[in-house]
Amino acid sequence: MKKVYFNHGILIDSSDPAVIALIDEIAYIKNALGSIPLCVSEDFWNLRIQSGELRSFLANRSDRHRDKASILIKILMNNGPHFHRSAAVQHLVIVPGISQDCFAFDLMHICFNDNQEHVLSLKNEKILVCEEYKLSSENRSQDILNLVGKEKLLRHLETCLSFNSIDAVFQEIIKTVPAIDILDSARKSAKKHHFKGAFVDVYKTVCALKSEMSRLISGIPDRKRIEAFLQQTGFEISGESDSTLGNPKYRKYREFTIESKGKVLCDWHIKIGNETRIHYFIDKENEKIYIAHCGSHLPVPSFRS
Repeated sequence: MKKVYFNHGILIDSSDPAVIALIDEIAYIKNALGSIPLCVSEDFWNLRIQSGELRSFLANRSDRHRDKASILIKILMNNGPHFHRSAAVQHLVIVPGISQDCFAFDLMHICFNDNQEHVLSLKNEKILVCEEYKLSSENRSQDILNLVGKEKLLRHLETCLSFNSIDAVFQEIIKTVPAIDILDSARKSAKKHHFKGAFVDVYKTVCALKSEMSRLISGIPDRKRIEAFLQQTGFEISGESDSTLGNPKYRKYREFTIESKGKVLCDWHIKIGNETRIHYFIDKENEKIYIAHCGSHLPVPSFRS
C-alpha cells in the first residue's frame, strides 16, 4: 500500500461536536499509517460543515480546544499530500453502485484516473460502506479496497507488514509513533532474544502504548486500562507483583536509565506469549514513551531466579 486517498464525505454538513470526534479519528488514522501517505482532497479546506467551512471551524477554535488532533489536521490540509479533482470518466461503471450526487462518486472517478487502489473512510460512513468496489470503463477495470474505520485499517496494515528483523520493527515504530523512544537497553535485550517470528505482535503492541499513555494521563484505573489494551491488541499489559518489586535483587532488573530523567522503574510491561516481555516507562508530563527492555522474561523470585 503506497498511499491512501481519504474519503471525507461523512464530514460534509456534520455538526460541530461530530466534526470534533471525526477529527480525532482522522488523527488516529494518520498516526497509524506511519510512513504511508494519507492523501486528502485539494479542496479539503473548503469542506462545508453545518457551522460553515472546516477551515474557519478549526481556525476559530479557542486556545483551550486547539488540541494536537486539530493541529495535525491543519498540517495535513496545508501540506498534503493532496489528490486533485479530475474530469469524470466517460461511462464509468461502479459496482456496487453508489449515488452520483456525492463526494464518494467523485472520488471513485478520481481513483480511476489516478490508478489509485486504496481508499479510507471513517467508521460511520453512509455511502462507501462496502469493502471492495470494481470500476470499469471501456477496456480497463480497477479494484478499489475501501478501508472503513480504524479497526479495518489496522487489520489491513497487519497483513501488509513484513519484518525480517527486530531492528526493522523498531524503525517502523519510531516512524509510526514519534512519541516512542527505543532505549539502548531495549535494543541490546532484543538482539539477544528469539522472537520466533512475532515481529508484527511487537510492532502492534508497542504502537498501542500511545493509547495506553492517553488512558494513563486521563487517570483511568489500572484494571480498565488493562482491559482496554487487551481489547485493542489481543495482548495483556501488567505491573509487577509486590513480591518482585519488594526484593531489591529483582527490582534492580527493572530499573533503567533515561537520559533526561535518570534512573526510573519500568515495572509495567507487555506480555507476548510466555517468553517475550516489553518493559516501558510513560512520562506523562512530557507525553513520551520509553521502551526499556524488549526480550526475554526478566527474572522474578519464582522464575529464572
